[in-house]
Amino acid sequence: MMRSTLIRQFLGVLAVLLLATPVFAGQSTRPRRTGRQTQKSTSTTAEKPTSDPLLRPAPVNSPTAKSSGPNDPLLTVKPVNPVANTVAPADTQHAYLLLEQKQFGAAAKEAKELAASHPNDPEAWKIAGFAELNLKQYADAAKDLEKAVNP
Repeated sequence: MMRSTLIRQFLGVLAVLLLATPVFAGQSTRPRRTGRQTQKSTSTTAEKPTSDPLLRPAPVNSPTAKSSGPNDPLLTVKPVNPVANTVAPADTQHAYLLLEQKQFGAAAKEAKELAASHPNDPEAWKIAGFAELNLKQYADAAKDLEKAVNP
């Protein structure tokens, strides 16, 4: 009888262990490896730069990167001839103010001076054209307004 109870106890403990094994294995905090990973050995450190695809091909210096000394400038600036005013507009606020105040002669004179110094500024030509239009100088107004449209 003793033998049968001993066998039953042994089988009971074995059954508990078999049932508890998946529970203990599922609660592991370590991630499981799903694929085979290869480990790099420390002896291949000399080969690493050639085997790494990000480091190939070796960078080549550009022909402009050569300098003759450590105090050479990084950028060589060459002077250029100034171009006619293509970017900066003239300050036409005062001429426009004269046009609004119906001082057409003074507005036309100031706008013509601005247009002479800034020939690519359409605003100066417009003010001159509208001032001449109000002065009934139609031929000059047409020329100036045409220059405003086609600078």
